[in-house]
Order: sequence, then structure tokens, then C-alpha cells
Amino acid sequence: MSLSRPQVEQPAAFTVFYYGYVAKESGTVVKIDTGTNETVGSIAGFSSPKGLAVTPDGSKIYVTNSVGETTSVINTLTDTIADTIEVSESLNQVAMAPDGAKAYVSNSDVNSVSVITTATNLVTATIFFGFNPPTPYCLAVTPDSQKLFVTKSDNKVSIVNTVTGNVDTTLDVGTRPFGIVITPDGTKAYVANKNGNSVSVIDIINVTAQRLIKSAA
Repeated sequence: MSLSRPQVEQPAAFTVFYYGYVAKESGTVVKIDTGTNETVGSIAGFSSPKGLAVTPDGSKIYVTNSVGETTSVINTLTDTIADTIEVSESLNQVAMAPDGAKAYVSNSDVNSVSVITTATNLVTATIFFGFNPPTPYCLAVTPDSQKLFVTKSDNKVSIVNTVTGNVDTTLDVGTRPFGIVITPDGTKAYVANKNGNSVSVIDIINVTAQRLIKSAA
């Protein structure tokens, strides 16, 4: 008797407020009670969801659909899709500004970031990075909502002024930077370099890539 390897569906992303919400590439978002770690609900109607971001008050979750060029908005009171926003091509990740006014969506194939105004759920601006690669991946916003950090396929991180929409600075980091987080005090950003087996540390105050932390193989 031969045994085949089981096919395990990988969750695309998750975010947590009062509950955990896990986006699954099959097209659902699963709701988890973080106290019991039990699944307590499931929301259908997504198209290969890729990223999630929650508003500061926890009332809405923005879900990027990598197929269909839209971002869905979940009403967390009813756990239903309350709105669907036409965005761009090849949606990747999404980040929420800490003040809750804007959501930022990376569009990999067209090398841009779409800016969604959460009060109206409309795309009100687009930040372009050129017509050829680099491809934008993950995003993070500083605690004052004034700067947007974007990891890109050219081994760089761009820092965008969220007021003007202009790229103020671009820093060299490690090989194929992907995930990025900013410390609560807004002084540092940590970038996971997917192919570099390392983490880059960015000094936000002095706007420099401070050092590279190599991880064990």
C-alpha cells in the first residue's frame, strides 16, 4: 500500500483584535476565539485572499483578494462582507494606518500601492514605484501615520510620506525583503529578508539601515 502526502491548505494571513481572523486561500476567512483557540465562525465570498488589516476600533477588516482586483471589507459586528472596493491588479498585502484613516494595498504586477480612504471605502490615491520592477510586497505604517514603509523586490525599502504621497527615501536592505514591522515607539523597523536568511534593522529617526542580523540556517 502506498501513502500520498496530504495536501494542507496554508492560511494566507491573519490579524487579531478581539478575535483572530485567518484568511484562507480557498476563499474564506475563519474567526477564532483567542481565549479558547477554537474556531467560532467562517466568512465566505473572497477570491484567494492574501492580506488582512483591521481598523483601530476593530469594526472593519480589509481583505485583499489576489484574484479579482478587489479589497473586501468585513463588518466585524455581523461578520459579513459589507463592501467590495475596486483597487488594481495583483493585490498583495494591506496595512492600516494607526489613525484608521487610510488602508494601503500593495499591487505587485503594476508596481504600485493603492491608498484607500476608510471613511468612504474609495481609492483616493496611488503611489507608483515605476513601470518595471521593483515589485512592492509588504507594508507598515509608523505610529503617527506619517510614514509608510514598503518592502520591494529590488532588495530595498521605500519610505513614503503619507501626506504628500511621495517617496522620501529608499534604503538598501537584505536579499528579497518581505515582512516588515515597526516598533510601537516608531524608532525602528525590522525587515525579514526572505532569501537572505537575515533581518535588517532600520533606524527610523536617522533614516538609515542600521545593521543586518543573520539568523541560523
